[in-house]
Amino acid sequence: MTDLNAERTRLGPALTWDWAAVYEREGPSLERYVRRLVGPADARDLLQECFIRAMSAERQPPRREELRPWLYRIISNLAIDALRRRQRWRFLSLDHARSVQATSSMESEIVRTALSAIAPDQAVALVLRLHERLSRAEIAQTLGISEAAVKGRLVRGRLNFVEAYRRLGGGRRS
Repeated sequence: MTDLNAERTRLGPALTWDWAAVYEREGPSLERYVRRLVGPADARDLLQECFIRAMSAERQPPRREELRPWLYRIISNLAIDALRRRQRWRFLSLDHARSVQATSSMESEIVRTALSAIAPDQAVALVLRLHERLSRAEIAQTLGISEAAVKGRLVRGRLNFVEAYRRLGGGRRS
């Protein structure tokens, strides 16, 4: 038996993932999700980092239905880390956003800025629920937390998002 076959036998189906097919199938939705959280400049890098970590992980999900939530957990953790780093090193004043006339792209930037102004775990829960349309149970499975914790993050996240959004001048009509 070759070394690769011995490794497959030891780890089971983990080494049998066709990562190119997984990337083709899951990559676009993962990228859309993370782009909503961190913006387009960092989304592609985080997506690549997600797949690097997934492919090099010692323990991978044995069944296909476990793979998608596992990838969302990896990319969610990467996004939370990126948002935390960004909050620590924010150089642009939030007042600057108020002075810019709202356009469609500016509105998107205000939403992204408001998301980055709230706790990262709340932002992740909101984006999973509202943009990825995951149920509370799916979010709980994806993030490895209870449904009650998801519910709390969604409630607090909505309140904090609305406050940050209004503070930034979002939703104003000209």
